[in-house]
Amino acid sequence: MIAADFDAFFDGLRCVAIVCGRHTLAGDVAKTYFALLEDLAVAPLLRAMDKFARTADTGRRFPAPRELREWVSTGGVAGLSDAEATRVWIRVGRAMREWEREGAVGSAWPSFELAWHTACREEGVARRASPQNRQDCWQRWLSHGAVSEAASPVMTREDMAQICREVAPRCSPLFLKVVREIGERAVASREPGEDG
Repeated sequence: MIAADFDAFFDGLRCVAIVCGRHTLAGDVAKTYFALLEDLAVAPLLRAMDKFARTADTGRRFPAPRELREWVSTGGVAGLSDAEATRVWIRVGRAMREWEREGAVGSAWPSFELAWHTACREEGVARRASPQNRQDCWQRWLSHGAVSEAASPVMTREDMAQICREVAPRCSPLFLKVVREIGERAVASREPGEDG
């Protein structure tokens, strides 16, 4: 990169920062990143940053210059190899079987997210795992996991009322109202005979 590329680089890095939950990006941070990455060609770096900004999960940790350098060689977030994805899937599958056995109430997604992140950390691939890897693992679990409502319990009105009674003393009335509305929608969308 040359000095004339700084503005385009700064715009690309700002987009990455927004996806990572930063509302602003200090100029000195951008200058430091630019200095550390100046040996790279600007076009592949901008493409990699743009791909990350369009595909990464909101709230992800802001990348280090080393990670930006890796993106250039991989065209974006590296993703997992087939062997790594299989090892992560095995760990996630075990954790989700436990969730099914417990008969946990509600959506499987929060339990899956926890199992996914734990498995990635334990396998040492948390920084390389892409949103597509996570989605592939989720789809694989859905197709190989629970196949009936009995195997994957849903929240009932009684469950929702119990949860609201337990949290009511510890939260504001507005929050309690929102929780009740969400619970009502969740229960209504899963009641027999209703489309949803």
